[in-house]
Amino acid sequence: MELISSGTVIAPLSNSWRDHHVRSTSDEAHSLRLDQLTAYQLAEPDAQQVALCVLVRTKEPRIDWHLSARQPTHLAEYLAKADLVGRAITAGHFYKRPGKWCVYCDYLAVCLGDQEKVRETLVQVAPRS
Repeated sequence: MELISSGTVIAPLSNSWRDHHVRSTSDEAHSLRLDQLTAYQLAEPDAQQVALCVLVRTKEPRIDWHLSARQPTHLAEYLAKADLVGRAITAGHFYKRPGKWCVYCDYLAVCLGDQEKVRETLVQVAPRS
């Protein structure tokens, strides 16, 4: 989270979102699908809304705001998805999706097979019964 102001969580913007949607300043449907915003809402449950703040690089730069409110159904769907992914990883199903984002990933050592780095940097959680 970058900032919390007047009950709004303002999220940093992913490059893929900006690159594909910079021309559309009212793509509410897309911002509703962003798990990143749902995670921020869970982190700050008292915030009334979440937002992406986009710096649009044009002749006269501007900032576009993409506000979104998360409903309980959004939070429940996100938590169910996180549980599903967590169970898959626990079962040994860790799907690699290589790309430019890998350099920022906390799990890069897993993809590279660096077991020593995995032991040093990642927390091991006992499986739930």
